[in-house]
Amino acid sequence: VRLEVTRPEAVVVANDFLTEHGADLEGFKDSVVFFGDDIALTFLQRHLGLEEASRMASEDVPVWTWRLRWFRPQEREEWNVWVDIDGEIVGYNHIIEEAAAGADLSEEEARTLAQDFLATRGYDLGGWDSVGESSQQRDNRTDHFFTWDRRGSEIDWRPDDPEAGVGSVRLIVGVQGRDVGRFNRFLRVPEEFE
Repeated sequence: VRLEVTRPEAVVVANDFLTEHGADLEGFKDSVVFFGDDIALTFLQRHLGLEEASRMASEDVPVWTWRLRWFRPQEREEWNVWVDIDGEIVGYNHIIEEAAAGADLSEEEARTLAQDFLATRGYDLGGWDSVGESSQQRDNRTDHFFTWDRRGSEIDWRPDDPEAGVGSVRLIVGVQGRDVGRFNRFLRVPEEFE
């Protein structure tokens, strides 16, 4: 694993990202761990070979990440950020109370917000296919979730068995009320393989 970003550098990258998104981390404890997605890596190695799996893991799929967490003991709210080995934010999750207040955006308004968020992160959705959206009505807001697969990233688990499932590079964005509260880029591995 070629680490371009050290642990302290990952903390700075994540802090900068959260500050841009209005997070007030005053009084929050933090933790940092280095994580490897063994299932995704094994899937890539078995189906693409070591050389192509290594290339994909370093360029396309965040197999190794710094996982950072800010939390207060015994409180629901927390912030999670995943920084890949090159210093790119590849995951983000703001956990809030289910009853927290927020807007009731339409699905279209929330989709525009999600697409704008991705555009600021450098994603051109022209190369991605929308594969799902859902909404969840909370007591005081509506949450929306949008999913895209990168076109051409499909990896058949068992090419001779179409029911076995396909892996792909995936993006998920969750909008909580009027705020992007979740983002993740990852390799979706077929459930049967897991």
